[in-house]
Amino acid sequence: MRKPQSSREGPCGNPHQATYRRGEMSVPKTQKPLIELQKEPRRECIIADAAVALLLESAQQPLKNVLIIIRDMGLRPDEVFRMSWEDVHWDNRLYFKPYGKSRKALRWLPLSKRVIEALKETLQPQSTAKGAGRGKTTSPVPSEWVFPSKKAESGHLTTVAKQFRNARRLAGLPESLKLYGARHAFGTYAVEATGNVFAVADAMGHEDLKTTRIYQHPELGAIWDAIDQRNSRRII
Repeated sequence: MRKPQSSREGPCGNPHQATYRRGEMSVPKTQKPLIELQKEPRRECIIADAAVALLLESAQQPLKNVLIIIRDMGLRPDEVFRMSWEDVHWDNRLYFKPYGKSRKALRWLPLSKRVIEALKETLQPQSTAKGAGRGKTTSPVPSEWVFPSKKAESGHLTTVAKQFRNARRLAGLPESLKLYGARHAFGTYAVEATGNVFAVADAMGHEDLKTTRIYQHPELGAIWDAIDQRNSRRII
């Protein structure tokens, strides 16, 4: 004798199927899968060397030097805007970032030769502007900020978004390319060149190594080569 359907069973005797009650259809909630699929961490496009070259050709100051500093030091754009001359240690070729929400945010960073040239280029017009027409000796440190701004209430630069959009358009680069991608590029190259994720995490001010791994864009060429070599030695 066939078992009668319960009020919770559908036409096929399946409690997970839709049930019909008084001419209306109700759909039960789906069960939670036993295995949850993990989404790939959000990553923005990196600004590779070729794109950097195109942007530097199209960029005006201060964007040009801001881009160089982000690319070579891995600072966030807002961290570059808040750079102070007193934290630049010329003799040791180091920069100290003295502020941040976490302990890791306070850190020493090396100054590449290109960054030193950019800083000197930024310093020169400031010194000239301060001493011009006054008959005074030019001050070696004319402003507290590396990128001062008379318009900003903070006294320092707060954005180069418009300059970056213009430079990106002139360089013929896609709109998906963001200034923050220069920081991604720093992390990617630093990990590939050193193999030291811990040192790169310290340089980028990360508390958790998982954050540093998000910035990695692994090179897949070695995997392709290994698979091709395997396939060339045997018949599948």
